Amino acid sequence: MTINYKGTYKELMQSLLGIFRQRPDIRLSSLRAGLCFGSFLCLWACLAFKLSGAPFYAGNNIIGLMGLCGVAGALTASIVGRYVRILGVKRLNYIGCSVIIVSWAIMFFFQNTYTGFIVGIMLMDVGMQCVQLSNQTYVLTSVPNASNRVNTIFMTTYFIGGALGTFLAGFFWHYLQWTGVVIVGISLTMVSLLITRFAKVLQ
Repeated sequence: MTINYKGTYKELMQSLLGIFRQRPDIRLSSLRAGLCFGSFLCLWACLAFKLSGAPFYAGNNIIGLMGLCGVAGALTASIVGRYVRILGVKRLNYIGCSVIIVSWAIMFFFQNTYTGFIVGIMLMDVGMQCVQLSNQTYVLTSVPNASNRVNTIFMTTYFIGGALGTFLAGFFWHYLQWTGVVIVGISLTMVSLLITRFAKVLQ
């Protein structure tokens, strides 16, 4: 049962920092999810640049329609949620990161086709659901009497990871175009994968 916090706002903030310091599993679960979110946002930060150039020269209407491919992620959310307990958090992170890396590979090798991007986006969303839902489920159930505070830590880290991915994607696009974006996306996902592999406190 969730217990409402009874202290002052200052004490609430201090309790957040206390959980953050005392629970490396929550820190690292949030971080590996945030890194994958950064990889995810690399795609959306630069997809319009890619599709507006050769060989597509796509207009805003076509670029906007690509967002509909993200429906795949929404449709798989409930399925992934059911498998968190069956497969376990660590295994779902391996699966999710692997799917994200495969999606980047498809969007690199087939970067001059709409099919490559449609398949890549759909796989990216599925992989992202695996990573986000497994980690968020874990952190929310790890401290049941402070789920809102733990979720604050998770979402703050998550969006910092997203901001990092967006920044790096823009920076590398400037110098290496789509190849640079793919490098950033795969690199962030690989770091997340390495955290899962070597951090002993993680499930």
